[in-house]
Amino acid sequence: MIVAVATQKGGSAKTTTVVNLGAALAASGRRTLIMDLDGQGHASYWLLGTEGRHRGPFVHDWLEGRAAADDVVRATHWSHLDVVPANLAINALRDQLEAARRASARRLLAERLRGLRDRYSWILLDCPAGLNALAVNALVAAEGVLIPVAPPEPLALDGALHLLQTVERITQATPPGPRLLGVLVANTQPRRAAERRHVDRLRARGLPILASQIPTSARVATAAAAHRPLVAHAPSSPAAAAYRELAAELSILVERHAA
Repeated sequence: MIVAVATQKGGSAKTTTVVNLGAALAASGRRTLIMDLDGQGHASYWLLGTEGRHRGPFVHDWLEGRAAADDVVRATHWSHLDVVPANLAINALRDQLEAARRASARRLLAERLRGLRDRYSWILLDCPAGLNALAVNALVAAEGVLIPVAPPEPLALDGALHLLQTVERITQATPPGPRLLGVLVANTQPRRAAERRHVDRLRARGLPILASQIPTSARVATAAAAHRPLVAHAPSSPAAAAYRELAAELSILVERHAA
């Protein structure tokens, strides 16, 4: 299952979701690949440390045909979990794709993923903030899209709704398009009435709000600093438990759809 984790607003826990959901899926025995498509390289840095940003080849090398899949995929310290790293050099490819203005430029990632998809149960695409050419490539390539809303506040909700409009346009232009797996409420404090009201607004729009919600946790920052996913760094923490629940929930959703 190829899943784009995306939203229009920056700072909405996309990378945190990709890293920790990916680790939870891998811990359950599912072979999982995290593909970093953000020039900041935060997913790469989180799981691989400084070499994730400085030792190539990188995802743009693979996309442009200068590196084979076997060379760009990196094993992590955790079983069943691999990473394709990114660094700032991917932004040059982003600019080329945006200047191309042709339909084939939207399908570059989808074409390249054909050689990788059968190796993994899950491929998680860590999209850049906004809707640039790399994010559009991810949405075209994906079978499903997961939208984190973190924290649940007006700007994050607005970003989620804008992304859905983009997904609809992509589906019309490049069918079949990804299906919406759900909206993930993250970095949340459910006891806050204002947060509950914002989530209810999304639900009122008919959006599927996932049952799993990720609570605010200081352990996220310490896990990132230690270059370890939460399920390894603080496995008994409420946030780690929530990511395991999310992995199970999404697995069930995908299995039901396949049936």
